[in-house]
Formats: sequence, C-alpha cells, structure tokens
Amino acid sequence: MPQTIDPLDPCLLTYGFSTAPAPLAISTAGATGQGRINLAVFNAGKTVYCSELIIAVPLGAGATDLCETSPDASVSTGRWAITSVAVVDGGTVGLGAGPVAAITFDARTSADQRIDYPLVLGLTVEVNSAPGTVACVVRERSGTDPDHLAFKSATFPLDKHPPVLSVGNFLATAPEAPTVPRAAFGNGQPIRLSWESNGTWFQLYRGDDTRPIYAGPASSHLVSAGLTRDSTFVLEASVSSGPAGDGSGGFRPIYQYVTLSLDVTNPDLTPRSVTASGAVTAGSLSTDSLGAVAATLGATWVLTSLNVGPQAPGPGMDADVPVGLLGKPASLNTDRQYRAPTDGLVIGTIRETSGLREPDVGEIFIATGGYSVTATGGNRLVTLSGDRTVDDTQSILLPVRCGGVFATGGKDYKGRCERTFSWVPFGVGSPSLDVADTELTRLRAEDERLTEEL
Repeated sequence: MPQTIDPLDPCLLTYGFSTAPAPLAISTAGATGQGRINLAVFNAGKTVYCSELIIAVPLGAGATDLCETSPDASVSTGRWAITSVAVVDGGTVGLGAGPVAAITFDARTSADQRIDYPLVLGLTVEVNSAPGTVACVVRERSGTDPDHLAFKSATFPLDKHPPVLSVGNFLATAPEAPTVPRAAFGNGQPIRLSWESNGTWFQLYRGDDTRPIYAGPASSHLVSAGLTRDSTFVLEASVSSGPAGDGSGGFRPIYQYVTLSLDVTNPDLTPRSVTASGAVTAGSLSTDSLGAVAATLGATWVLTSLNVGPQAPGPGMDADVPVGLLGKPASLNTDRQYRAPTDGLVIGTIRETSGLREPDVGEIFIATGGYSVTATGGNRLVTLSGDRTVDDTQSILLPVRCGGVFATGGKDYKGRCERTFSWVPFGVGSPSLDVADTELTRLRAEDERLTEEL
C-alpha cells in the first residue's frame, strides 16, 4: 500500500504560473505537444526562509496526467540547484495512487534561503494526448525563522486543451546576443528574428516585398544584410508541410499572423519632400533631374557637396532666405595645374611689388576646359610733369566645375610684379595638383609666342 503523508500547512510563499503555449496544448498524431511551465516564487512582502522546493506532476496518458515521461527542469538563478528528478507514488505528495514525477530544488547556501530575490523554476514537458486538468503540487520547506523550517504544501490546476494554431514571441535580436530583444539596429547590421509557434510552416515577409524572404519549418531566420530603412516584418504561420496549395476545390488555408516593426538608427531615405523648422545638416545633398532645389529653411548647411543633376531646369536653386555656399578661400601656386574638388571660383591678381617704384608689366592667366582669361598689370611709367610710376593692379576670375582641371600661370618681364591666385569653393574642399600638364604647356607656349611678338 502506498505511503501517505498527513496534510501539511499551507505555503508561506506565493506562486505564479505561466505556460507556453497558454493553455498547454496536448499532443496529436501529427505533432508533439511541447510545453513549458514556469513557476515564479514570491515572498508576498514577508520575511520567508526556504531551503527546498518540490514540484510534483502526475505521469501517464490520462486526462489528469500531465505527461508520460519526466519533465526536464531548470532554474533561473545559480543560487538554487536541481538536486533530484524522481518518479514516486502520488500518495507521498498528497496525490492519488499512481506515478508522479517529483523534481527537487535546493538553495545552495543558508544565505540563499531568504527569498528576497527573483526566483523562477521551470519545467519542459511533452504533454500527453488527453485533454483535461492536471493537479500540480508544490511543496516548500520554509519558515519565518531560518532555524525552524518545515514542509508546507499547495496544489495548483493546469489545463490541457487540444492544440489551437498560435504564434507569438516574435522578436529581433543581434546574432551575438540572442537573449536581448531589440527594436532598433544600425544600417546593414545583421538581425536575427525568432518566434514561438505550434505551427509547422512559416513564411516571413518584409516591408512591401511581395515574396517571402524565408519559407520553411524553422522558428528563426537571420537577415544577414540587415535593413537600410525602418521596416515591418510579417510572419505567417500555418499547420502544413509547405505552402498551402493553389486554392483549387474551394480550399481555404488557415493562417495566424504576427508583425514586428524595427527602426534603423542611420537609415537610407528617399522622401518625396522634406520640410524642416530648424537647421538641416547633410553630408551630401543631391537631386537627379526632378527640378530645382528649393530652400525655405532658416539655415541650410552642406558639409561635403550640394549636387544638382545636369537636367535640372532653370537656375537650379531658389531660396526664400539667404543661403551661404562659398567656403573658405585657399591660396594657390602659380604655374600649376589643379583639379577642382567642387564647383568654385579661381581668382588671380597681378600688382606691383610693395615699395618698388621701378616700372614693370606682367601677365597672369587662368584656364580650364578650353577657356582662359588673362590680365596685364603691375606698375607703369607715367610722364606728366616728370617721370613717376603708378600702381596698375589687375584681377581676373574664372568659375570651374567640380572635377574640372584648371591652370594658373603668367610672367612679368623684369621680375618685379607680384602674382597671386586663390581658390574659393562652393562648399568645402581644396583643389589637388593634377599630373596632366597639357593645358599648362599649351598656355606657356602661347605666352612665350606673344612675348616674342611684343
């Protein structure tokens, strides 16, 4: 005859059950009813010491049995250990006769016996195939004094139902941290998507894609290329071995859907229009051929380049407020050839050498794309009531396109003139020396020819 134990006092601790799925789903001919049972332990605001906890569930194939084999056990903290998993008679834990799985958990040290920290016990089971209600017994060796602990008991009902297609816990994580849910990722950062379901076939859609990015029986998928902009994922779950057919014969498949929206912290955007009440800062701002860029902002800063496509009509830019495009000027050397990093202006000046009162005349030129501008200046000898020299400073200016090659140069006949050149960019950028010197060689030859003729 099985041993029985006298009724015990009620538990001092309180317990909260959660199951996945909820309620637990029984096994069927086509699928095993995998279930998880978590038991959270609380002190209900009191000082309670507990050295041991036992969870007992009936084994068998009946409606009042949970499973036919002992569950796998787990615990949420290293302060407790699973010390035994045994099959005992139900009478030893206050249940009726029959096999019962008794899982024992023990606090590792006396300091761990005071329950003032999170503690959750877990069971993973293969639920049997009979719907019904199961009695789950929890026993605790507890007390309000750590030197006087005694067993106490409580019984909780757990329902088992025929399976209903369900899908949930649709989460995104980084592959290297699969237990940390996230709602935002960097541009192109890999994303691991996972879900829980009793379905057998899943199709995963992204944004406005009409074809699934994944189809199969797995409960996770790695989006290795990540996202370039905010997107919503839609997961479709069904019970089948593949896509649900072609709809012939009036067949209508059964699906369950869940969605997950993710943000990208540094997205690629293609808005139809942008309206801003404050400053707009851009590394690059461009338009293809859709029209002018209209600025109605308080301030627009372009840090790298402002590009307007070659087919843009009209002046290309209209602004209702002042717009500053000119960057910081940079000095250039004479007799050099440069490549422009952005649209800009090249300015050349020839003047007399400071303090020198002897006459001299020189020339400067700027050339790009087959066009050139020249100027003659310096100081000149003027005879009125006597010989004297006067300053004859001259300047030239030539706009240069982004990427264009331009040359600076000139000469003065006695070496007494000062020639200077400057670059003023539209935006930011200093021109680089260009290795090609065809244009500069041509201009020098032309200059020497003109000098000989003079």
